[in-house]
Amino acid sequence: MKVEILDRTLKKIINNKNKMVRNYGHTNAKKIIQRYNELTNIPNLELMIKFKVGRCHNLTGNLKGKFALDLEHPLRMIIEPIPHNYKELKDIIAVKIVSLEDYHD
Repeated sequence: MKVEILDRTLKKIINNKNKMVRNYGHTNAKKIIQRYNELTNIPNLELMIKFKVGRCHNLTGNLKGKFALDLEHPLRMIIEPIPHNYKELKDIIAVKIVSLEDYHD
């Protein structure tokens, strides 16, 4: 899939391993790189969910329409499909990374 990161600060962190380690620790830095590579090497979101890559799952509530990938608990990588008006998960061939956060409050 094509992966975009629109937030400039987040993009700088994800593109710099030292910044990732400083902000999220060694384990999460490795997981962030792993998840990013998984996203860029799979054709569509349907396969991510079907094969439970990163335990990819859709979100509800105020994060409805977005999906989460596991990092080190409780941190998650939040992604959003591009475009938003897809008919089936196999149609999602591009996503944007929205945030790296713990939404379990």
